[in-house]
Amino acid sequence: MNLKEYGITLEAYLDKNSDIICVFGCLLTEAGKKIKQEMLEWILPKYDCYVVNQEAPGELFEYPALIMAKKISKIYNKPVLYLHTKGAANSKNVYDQNKCRMIWKDEFINHYNDYLVELKKDKKIAKVLCPFTGSEKSTILNGFIANTAAWKKVNIPEPIERYRYEHLFSQLNDVKLFGRIMNDVNILKRTNAFNKMLTYINNFNN
Repeated sequence: MNLKEYGITLEAYLDKNSDIICVFGCLLTEAGKKIKQEMLEWILPKYDCYVVNQEAPGELFEYPALIMAKKISKIYNKPVLYLHTKGAANSKNVYDQNKCRMIWKDEFINHYNDYLVELKKDKKIAKVLCPFTGSEKSTILNGFIANTAAWKKVNIPEPIERYRYEHLFSQLNDVKLFGRIMNDVNILKRTNAFNKMLTYINNFNN
């Protein structure tokens, strides 16, 4: 697949030697451009960052940025935080997308050390850390940190539909998922925990 044909461009901001590298997928709709700038304001002071831009309408969904995240983690042998311009295509679905981005900022900036401590435990274990997950092992909202061992094990499928990318690790029994806020949320079986998560998101104030 020739990614350039889909309007994929790359930016690199590498001036911190951060313990965790961010790969940030940006869909360049009008909303996406504004969200990109909003998120870079808090990403760049904390993280070395690769920005993977994709021109609208974004036919490849999250595929280009996830491929880059896997590659970068293997090259640098560091955990990679994967984020994207959530809300660039749909401003609201079952989640309030603006609230989701606020939660990402709180999690990956204010709780950076909590994630880093967890990453440094049992480094040989393949692990994925995110705000919410459950027994289905979905990276709910699809902003997450994976260590190199986890990135090496995951296969990034070529794009068919966008929701599949929240389930990259679901079939990988040897990858451990950890939800810092909630560990009992499943999105295919929407139990009380799912409703509790929705309440947390939609009432969140940073």
